[in-house]
Amino acid sequence: MAKKIMIAGFGSAGGFVLDYLVRTPGIEKHEIIIATRSIAEAGPRVNTTAIAGGIAGSYPKLSLVACDLNDIDSTASLLSAIRPDIIAYTGRFIKGVKYGQFSYPNGIGYGAWIPLSLPLIYALMKAVKKSGIDTKVINSSFPDGVCPALASSGLAPFCGAGNLNHLIPRIKTGLADRFRVRPSEIDVTMIGSHFLNTYVSRDASAMGSPYYMNCIIGGKRVTSLSDEEIFRLSIRETVSGPQRNAMIASDIVEIIKALLDGSGSFIHVPGPNGLPGGYPCRVYRDRIELALPEGMSEGDAVAINKSSLAFDGIEDTTAGSIVFTDDIRKKMKTVFGLDYPKKLALEDCENFAIGLRDVLLARASGK
Repeated sequence: MAKKIMIAGFGSAGGFVLDYLVRTPGIEKHEIIIATRSIAEAGPRVNTTAIAGGIAGSYPKLSLVACDLNDIDSTASLLSAIRPDIIAYTGRFIKGVKYGQFSYPNGIGYGAWIPLSLPLIYALMKAVKKSGIDTKVINSSFPDGVCPALASSGLAPFCGAGNLNHLIPRIKTGLADRFRVRPSEIDVTMIGSHFLNTYVSRDASAMGSPYYMNCIIGGKRVTSLSDEEIFRLSIRETVSGPQRNAMIASDIVEIIKALLDGSGSFIHVPGPNGLPGGYPCRVYRDRIELALPEGMSEGDAVAINKSSLAFDGIEDTTAGSIVFTDDIRKKMKTVFGLDYPKKLALEDCENFAIGLRDVLLARASGK
């Protein structure tokens, strides 16, 4: 059955999603809708991708629609009219500034930036609810923390994308080089949140954050190497800036392919069904299920991820609010002079984010 796939928020990540989608086998049976604030700006980029797809022999149906995610009523009306089956949210509240440039040097967990990660996807999820449509929303904006925060208000996306799934190919490649096998012969299962991906990728260390990992080669668990030795094998230098969005776009497209296929593809996913952190999952056409290691309960896995999220500065997400750790509040005061509340309600995130955005832009420009 033909499906409608909407890309909501068409920046760098959305552009990569479109690039990969148009070359996906079987995509011509479906329709891709790009919802963007500026059709004039997005049009040439979409046309370029369409032509590139045509060169490869793929001509899916593409359309552009104007959409301001901040206008919940208009977005709800648009969704009611189009009725997309899948929505890939790839928007960004603040363009041109990578939060990591402030996080890593100052030891600031990514949870500090959740006020910036939330406003647009929060508005989209409210529009989805108001529209009454049945759709699967894939959230690319800090899903480890954002998805459970939205779930605490009854607005959980289908799932998130990224993080562990960026780490696992590194691990497979490192182990393949070490044991002289193909990466496809290696199975890796992990549980952990954004913090784990960040520091293993950079420093080959979990930095004390809790996680689960199991690496299998030829049906046997790798026991001859410690986890940190495996992490050191996985270190790969990558680019910074917009080109990095090729990774999150790949995640999103793999989830879309799994939804279209419906056979239960195995993939690591953050924020499935509004849960905190990342998990091994199976994605079906109508649902997503945890694919946990034998003997591990959902409660055990959630406990690992809640503890891991605390390393990023998120103590809890409850009753429509984000609870920050005291450590992250102290660091934001010391580094930026910002007074973070202990608890921030979702509806207050946008106003708080505007002030935070202004501070970051000023700092990025050297003012």
